[in-house]
Amino acid sequence: MSPRRRARALLVAGSVLFLLSVAAFVLVPSSVALGWFAYAPLTETAFTPGFGLDSTHRWAVAVGVASLVAASWAAGYLAGRRAE
Repeated sequence: MSPRRRARALLVAGSVLFLLSVAAFVLVPSSVALGWFAYAPLTETAFTPGFGLDSTHRWAVAVGVASLVAASWAAGYLAGRRAE
């Protein structure tokens, strides 16, 4: 496999992974809505824990950042490479 072809594959894979991580971040519900925090007296705004990411959302952000880095590298490689 040529380096140009590998860079294109990395660009496509990075783009797809980024879209999947955005979908996971948006579609997966937060764990705060479950368990103890679903108890009726604790559902008021005074008892909300504030902005925090649970483990699923942290993974989605990490995969999204890594895929953006990979896609950016591949796009830069393809744009800066001399024509053969």
